[in-house]
Amino acid sequence: MSGPLEPEDDPRVAALVQRLQETEQALRDRTAELAMYQGAATFRFASALGRAVDRALPLGSTRRHLVARGARRALGMDRSQSLRTSAVRVTAGGPAPDSVPTSDRPVVSIVIPVHGRWDLTAACLRSLASTYALTSYEVVVVDDASPDDTRARLADVAGVRVHALDENVGFLRACNAGIAQARGEWVLLLNNDTEVQQGWLDALVRAARSAPDIGVVGARLLNGDGTLQDAGGIVFSDGTPWNYGRRWSPEDPRVLHRREVDYVTGAVLLARRSLLEQLGGFDERFVPAYFEDTDLGFAARAAGFRVLYEPAAVVVHDEGGSHGTDERSGVKAYQEVNRQVFRDKWAAELATQPPYDPARVSTARVHGSPRRLLVVDHGVPMPDRDSGSRRMRELLGLLVEAGWAVTLVPDNGAALEPYTSDLREAGVEVLAGPTAAALDALGEGIEVAVLSRLHVAERWLPLVRRRIPGVRTVFDTVDLHFLRSEREAALTGAGTRGAQKVRERELAVLRQADASLVVSPVERDLLARELPQARVAVVSNVEPPAPQGGGPEGRAGLLFVGSCLHPPNLDGVRWFVESVLPMVVEELPDVVLRLAGSGPPETLQALAGPHVEVLGWVPDLEPVYAAARVSVAPLRYGAGVKGKVGDALRHGLPVAGTSTAVEGMGLLDGEHVLVGDDPRALADAVVRLHRDDALWESLRAAGRERVLDEYSRERAAAALLSVLGDLAPR
Repeated sequence: MSGPLEPEDDPRVAALVQRLQETEQALRDRTAELAMYQGAATFRFASALGRAVDRALPLGSTRRHLVARGARRALGMDRSQSLRTSAVRVTAGGPAPDSVPTSDRPVVSIVIPVHGRWDLTAACLRSLASTYALTSYEVVVVDDASPDDTRARLADVAGVRVHALDENVGFLRACNAGIAQARGEWVLLLNNDTEVQQGWLDALVRAARSAPDIGVVGARLLNGDGTLQDAGGIVFSDGTPWNYGRRWSPEDPRVLHRREVDYVTGAVLLARRSLLEQLGGFDERFVPAYFEDTDLGFAARAAGFRVLYEPAAVVVHDEGGSHGTDERSGVKAYQEVNRQVFRDKWAAELATQPPYDPARVSTARVHGSPRRLLVVDHGVPMPDRDSGSRRMRELLGLLVEAGWAVTLVPDNGAALEPYTSDLREAGVEVLAGPTAAALDALGEGIEVAVLSRLHVAERWLPLVRRRIPGVRTVFDTVDLHFLRSEREAALTGAGTRGAQKVRERELAVLRQADASLVVSPVERDLLARELPQARVAVVSNVEPPAPQGGGPEGRAGLLFVGSCLHPPNLDGVRWFVESVLPMVVEELPDVVLRLAGSGPPETLQALAGPHVEVLGWVPDLEPVYAAARVSVAPLRYGAGVKGKVGDALRHGLPVAGTSTAVEGMGLLDGEHVLVGDDPRALADAVVRLHRDDALWESLRAAGRERVLDEYSRERAAAALLSVLGDLAPR
């Protein structure tokens, strides 16, 4: 038989293929459901805590049994009870804490304005006392002439600094009085009807310090019933404010990524003290309350700062707990009065805001309503696992930095951690879960869809065109699958029928897409001959600078880095171990080849021996690169640009590899790398690099310089944004 049996050759095969496809879809949906659970912030916290407990108190140990029994007794639990993993509420009416862990040298000054309602204030302080923070802080409670015994009770809470006002000045002026008392670099205005959750403060500060132009940061607010209250504010052109995500699930994937917003609610608002001092605090035109936080968002931008929503900071807010909810009476009545004040003050800026349209909040949720771009990849990129993921992670970051609102949909539906949280913290919206749900969650305004890898593009191209009329599509090949398949067939002597099928499928997608991306000039030139009408651009790997370690002295051994799930890597390693390594050992009897890569199969692990060490996945490759003398890239077939070569060179480790391994990278034999395509030539190259310090130093310097120049973030950004700009000019 010259090739694989195709479905049309036998009806039994066709039926089997259909059943396999149905099973695959069912598995994808179940995986997505599990991922939605595993992606929850509460699950991530519980999982991390569980791992820490397992390390300190191993399962089955007497120590763990005694600690668990003591914890159950202390909490009043029997064996059938467990702690909730949802947001923690502190029961109102309980006692205040004896103390709050504050600092005399605070990074953050937490300012809490209060006017009566000691039950709420006590609960707020208890939540502060029961959470932990790496960030030093102080607590300033501004007692705005409380009508109850709040002031006397505050005196019993150690660590709280009380600023007493003898006349009731209202919420806004009480906040300004507290800001004037602050000593920290940042001021955090916190309502007394809030209860903070673990990690909230560190998350806010981490977001605030993520860029020098961040001026204000807000949290993910939950209602007392566990639903979402606010995930960043929108302001429409008529001055109408909108709480994005109100009454949604707090774990809805649309509210789990950091993003720039029009404003954040004053219930939990972190701002630079220098900015607040520059502005004179809240604008007193909004006395006594309402719209002062919305105004601050606009004022911060006018001063050159951005306003962020940070979902990792979770706070429960009893909305209306302090001032009620009736807009016709009391302080709440100023909500409509101050709306007009706000409209008058920011009339010019409001003219640039999106028109009021609740149906299009998915576009308006990001300040400035930037251009929206959808990326679909086979899964959430895992940059420490494979080269393709590393490239995609870099490209996603570049797109966010360039001002695009980026949504990633993993085709497998899984919100794998910690990779999903990393992307969300970088500002990428990740919509994991079943395909239909992801499509429904997209909302309006997607201009461009980037579909990465052949099997993903085939499935999603018709889906996005049906769901998003007028969308422009980009097929990101990652590497040309048909070129790799044809080379594999030629090397192994297998039939070419399978490779031909891949060619037909890939060229069909290239014809349908509005533009396509390849990673090397070799592939671009090949497609120019095959499909001269196709728009094809080179957007290659990104190789940012990395520590290069010391010189050749003290280094020893060979290193291969590559995903063990990639067939060309497995073939190359087996060939090297069986055909090249014995020749190297003849010259270097003590040499050891270390194999680093995720998912080593049993066939690869069987190669381990005196001269081969199988490391498997290595979370941090820097020490491994720093210890090795030579990186080997013995690929006999493949396509695209090889991340293993670029990664080694940017770490300052010289490479000995095949022509296939360095193809399309502009690396010259003897100047940047050493190349050998037969066992003897490659073995000689490895031995030379292991013995010749001068050659080693020369290749290290030239190879690293070449890679850092050719595969810089700037080059990748320019190439990618050029394609997008041509497709969707604004």
